[in-house]
Amino acid sequence: MTMLRKLGLIGFVFFVANVLAAMASVVVLFMRGRRQRLLVSGFQCPVCDARLADGARYCMACGSRV
Repeated sequence: MTMLRKLGLIGFVFFVANVLAAMASVVVLFMRGRRQRLLVSGFQCPVCDARLADGARYCMACGSRV
């Protein structure tokens, strides 16, 4: 049996929508990480000397409060 006959039209549309949503989530996560790297400024963590983003309250490397 073909996938369309097994799932039916509504099931197939639901499957495609889920695949597209998963792909969109991956793109959003990738772009969020890229944006975070672009926001990094000259501030450094006083504990581990990792570079910090503007307005950061915690270090993403060691977790200490800045």
